[in-house]
Amino acid sequence: MATARDVARRAGVSTSTVSHVFNGTRGVSKKLRDRVLAASDELGFEPNIVARTLKTNQSRTLGFVVPDVNAFYIDVLRGVEDVAGAAGYAVMFCHTHDDPTQEQNYLRLLRARRADGIILSPAGTYHDELDRLSRSAYPLVLFDCSVPGLSADLVAVDNEPAAHMAVAHLIEKGHRRIGMVSGDYVFSSSERRVRGYRRALEEAGIPFDESLVVSGASRADLSRRAVLELMSRSPRPTALFVGNNQMTAGAMIALQELGLAVPDDVAYVGFDDVDWASFLRPQMTMVAQPTYEIGRTATQMVIDRIEGDPDRPARRVSLEAKLMVRESSGGGVSLAPASLAQTQDRTSSRRLPSERVVLAEAARRPRVRAAGPVRARQQPM
Repeated sequence: MATARDVARRAGVSTSTVSHVFNGTRGVSKKLRDRVLAASDELGFEPNIVARTLKTNQSRTLGFVVPDVNAFYIDVLRGVEDVAGAAGYAVMFCHTHDDPTQEQNYLRLLRARRADGIILSPAGTYHDELDRLSRSAYPLVLFDCSVPGLSADLVAVDNEPAAHMAVAHLIEKGHRRIGMVSGDYVFSSSERRVRGYRRALEEAGIPFDESLVVSGASRADLSRRAVLELMSRSPRPTALFVGNNQMTAGAMIALQELGLAVPDDVAYVGFDDVDWASFLRPQMTMVAQPTYEIGRTATQMVIDRIEGDPDRPARRVSLEAKLMVRESSGGGVSLAPASLAQTQDRTSSRRLPSERVVLAEAARRPRVRAAGPVRARQQPM
């Protein structure tokens, strides 16, 4: 079995240079690095990661722990891997299924395997393992949402003004009865988005109606039920604000089942832009988070903790969200009371079927997609 000394001899460098290349402990020129890696490949050399970890007390690995696997977290992961790889760190991906117990298990496992730091989108609950990490000054960075009672670095968009921006857009279009499908309230981000929704209404002189906020619990199936419930209100909402991308599919399915067209019957704004939002018909108006930058920033922060001062005070980095205005928020309804009444009469005079009837009818008819892919074309934003 080849050793680091064999690689050094073949590459014509010192054994310390070989060590620096594989451990990332010091900068090595590209020319020397390529020579070492070529010699390593020729000899079939594999560095002993366990021995290196025991010697240096560093594994050069980071944990990336998230509650779900969806487009948002995958885009964040791209930013994480780019920064981590450039700094010589590998990334271990852990999926907790929104389960605080599973989150504790993964955090414990990552520590046992000597991960140097952890980037965490928390399940929302303060628990013993988070307390242990906090008390030991373990390098930990949260993203997307915070945990009550936990002092830790955090990277997130400011969710309240982001939601306010989305709802204000619908109000500017003339809507006054706006339903909201909120995420799971265990997440601080969901709570702040509801605050932004409420503040936008109140600033426009529209009374807050708590019956128009229904939780979809950040799930597609429950968001479908939430929209069916909202659309049974009288008078029904003329616009919807849906609190995250996991719930968009369920919301759109519900509107299709009810025979309501977007944006002609109901205007729609979602939170978390995704690649396919601009390829649907109608194209979806969405709040876009800078997901890649969230991943990059969180990773640089955790590396700074590992390689710098682990005891410095926790800090929060707020990034800016943008509203991607497309077709689903529509051309607006008239602000004139008569026109508004006519619009509501035209669409709400239909009897909206109960969920049971909708499901029975859906089972009898062929499945039709609410919106399908089309050839991409440039659209004004």
